[in-house]
Parts: sequence; structure tokens; C-alpha cells
Amino acid sequence: MPPETGDTRIWDIELRGFMLRISSSGRKTYCVKYRVIRQQRWMTIGEHGLPWTPEAARNRARSHHRGDQGRRLI
Repeated sequence: MPPETGDTRIWDIELRGFMLRISSSGRKTYCVKYRVIRQQRWMTIGEHGLPWTPEAARNRARSHHRGDQGRRLI
């Protein structure tokens, strides 16, 4: 059930920094939180549903992390 205001974040227990964000409209979006040097960043992977299953989004978050030596999932 979506929150009345704001959004709800469901953090993944397998991959640090990976989460599902549920907005008050019910929209479900996969995101990953990471750091570049000392700055915190967010990357939106995509909305839940085809093609973004939990496993596909998790794999994309992993490949994003591996793509740059300066990135670190937080």
C-alpha cells in the first residue's frame, strides 16, 4: 500500500545501496545510492515492471557499481 504523503523506501538486504521507492501515487521505482569521492548520489534504474524485475534492477545496480573505480555503494 502506498504512503499517504512522501515516499517509502524498501532497502535490499542483499545489495547495499539498492532500494525500491514507492511514491504516494503508488509508482514503484528501483534506485541505487552510491558515493563518488565524498559526494552521495542517487541513480534511478527504472519503474517496477517489464523490463525491471527486482533481479534485473539489482544486476543493473551491480554493473553500475563496477563501471567506475570511484563509485562505492552506500
